[in-house]
Amino acid sequence: MRNSVTFDEPVLVTTVEGSVVGGANLKSTYYGNMLGAWDFKGLYASPAARDPTRDEAVQSRRWHDEAVRYARDHASRLPLIAALRLMRTWSLYPLDPRDKVDFAVAHYNHIRALEWLSLLMFLAVVCLALAGWPVLRRGGAALVPLAAPLVVVGIVSVLAYGDLRFRQAAEVPLVILAAAGVHRLRPAAGA
Repeated sequence: MRNSVTFDEPVLVTTVEGSVVGGANLKSTYYGNMLGAWDFKGLYASPAARDPTRDEAVQSRRWHDEAVRYARDHASRLPLIAALRLMRTWSLYPLDPRDKVDFAVAHYNHIRALEWLSLLMFLAVVCLALAGWPVLRRGGAALVPLAAPLVVVGIVSVLAYGDLRFRQAAEVPLVILAAAGVHRLRPAAGA
C-alpha cells in the first residue's frame, strides 16, 4: 500500500533492487579490492548517488540503470566476477583464510576470533556434509530438498554478489548432511 501511495511509478515489492545491483557492479567489485562483493562506499560515491532524490523508486532505478551499463561495458569480466561471487559466499575467496577474516573484520565489523572460529566450523561442516551425501544417497533419501537450497544460494550469489549471509539458506541442509557424515565416520572411529 505504501509503495502505491508514495511513489510515482509502480513498485511491486521493494525499492532496494537498484542498490543491490548498483553496489555489486562497480569498479571496486570488478577490478578493485572488493572483487565479487558489494561496495557500500562505492555505491554512495557513484554518479547515481551524487544527485540524490527523496523518491526511493527513482533512486533505485538510477542505481539499477547505472549498474547495468557498467556490467555491459565490462561484460568480459562477468564470468570471473560471477565465479568470485559464488566463491565468496562459500568461503572459498579470498583464497588465503587470513584475507577472508581480515575482510569480514574490516567490512562487516566482525570479531576476529569469532570469524576464525566460524570459518573452521564451516569447513568442518562442509567436510562432514560431503561425507554424508553418499550415505543418504545409498539409503535412498530424497536429496533434492537438501540440494535445492544449495543451488538457490549459488544462483542468488551469482546474480547479486558474494556474501556469507546468503549461505544461511543452505545451512540446515548442510547440517543434515554433516550429521549423516558423522554417522558414516562413527563406525570407523569405534573400530
